[in-house]
Amino acid sequence: MASIPVGSRGKTILDLVNECDDFPLRSSRAHTALMTSSYAFCLNTTWSPTCTDPSDVKIFGLMPQFVVDKMPWLSRKSSSHFFHIDHKDKVISIPYQDGITESEILAAQLKHAREQGTFELLKGWRDELYPVRGVEGREVVMERSASALFGIETWGMHLNAYSWVPTMPDPAVRVPDGQMKELKLWVPRRSPTKSTYPSMLDNSVAGGIPAGESPYTCLLRESLEEASLPNALVSSRAKSVGTVSYVHVRDKRAGGETGLINPEVQFCYDLELDPPDEGENGGHVPRPGDDEVESFTLMSVKEVREELAKGAFKPNCALIVVDFLIRWGLIGLSDEGLVQESGERTMAEKERRRETAYREIVARLHGRTDVLMELGSLRQSKI
Repeated sequence: MASIPVGSRGKTILDLVNECDDFPLRSSRAHTALMTSSYAFCLNTTWSPTCTDPSDVKIFGLMPQFVVDKMPWLSRKSSSHFFHIDHKDKVISIPYQDGITESEILAAQLKHAREQGTFELLKGWRDELYPVRGVEGREVVMERSASALFGIETWGMHLNAYSWVPTMPDPAVRVPDGQMKELKLWVPRRSPTKSTYPSMLDNSVAGGIPAGESPYTCLLRESLEEASLPNALVSSRAKSVGTVSYVHVRDKRAGGETGLINPEVQFCYDLELDPPDEGENGGHVPRPGDDEVESFTLMSVKEVREELAKGAFKPNCALIVVDFLIRWGLIGLSDEGLVQESGERTMAEKERRRETAYREIVARLHGRTDVLMELGSLRQSKI
């Protein structure tokens, strides 16, 4: 397929990756500074009175210094629910407390912070629980809106719905029935009243995965709620196609405080829908099912690439679209929109630059949430 030279007219694919996966790269000074200044949010390896060794903990989150300084921490003197704050080694932990759980202690702390009006982020209280991923032998949960304050890894589900629409060539493929058909994506626009990323373009269906829900269950629920797609249709046609992961540093578009660290894993699905005016019931057309989506548009790949170059997609949704286009062979090694040219004189130099960018893009779409493991290595001798 011929590449679409959008890079010279706007954001490149590497720009989009950098915008979402924007926790400083390991080789940079900014990375070292952020890792050493942040606090580790830790939990005991077991929740029992026998777990008294301060080193018997595991890191589950990364908290910027300003969050730790601003949080109205519950202490042993003021509450029966309390944290241990170690400013020397930059560790936040929850000592064992008889008769209560870590989830209850987190709930009490966040309720207190919300009542104090400490964080703008908590004004968007969701009354939905996110699990602390990776805890063994028990479940630890916290209010969804607070997950970014503690920098825990969160999971989501993202679906790209597409249709094969009869068209003239460019771009087109010949399908088994002999017709020329063009792949188009169903792209929603977020409601202008949403507190996060209002009016930006999104994936066909997307949502966070709360405690007690699997990616597949989330897929069925959100498809019905957001796009009015019935469970029977989604369960019979949706295909699990892997994950996209990254570490995002929140900006003002996300709402609330900026500079919060979000390691995220998105479980991705593809769903083929009959095009409008074809198939049963005139084709399957996504329609807004709640107040989160303003409208759906069936976009050509060219139109999607143009919107990506404009920065019109929500940052993490742009990555899910990029992953889709790579998997479908619609973004390749020689694509002119991968990276901005930087003075390369020969075609061979340009190809090498694009190949290097392509390798980096693919690698960073799959596996940057290891910053918590790295922080653990840095702090192992201190905790």
